[in-house]
Amino acid sequence: MRGHLEIAITCVLPPPLHLVPETILRGVAESVLSRLAEKMKRDVDVGLGADFRRFHREKAAASRAMPTLDETASSRDQSL
Repeated sequence: MRGHLEIAITCVLPPPLHLVPETILRGVAESVLSRLAEKMKRDVDVGLGADFRRFHREKAAASRAMPTLDETASSRDQSL
C-alpha cells in the first residue's frame, strides 16, 4: 500500500530566534518533520498489521463457529 502526505506548517518565531540564520532553522525544522513523518508511517504500518491479524483471528473464529453445509445436511439426515 502506498500513500502520499503533504503538510504545510507556519509558525511565528520568538524574537531571539530571529538571530539564527534561516538555513539553520529550516534544516532543524526539516529534520524534526522528517522524524515525525517516519514515526507516523511506522505507527500506521504497525497498526495495519495489528488490525489485519485481529481481522484474521475473528474471521477464523467465525468460520469455526458456523456449521458447514455438509454438517447441516448430515444432522438433518440423522434426525429423519
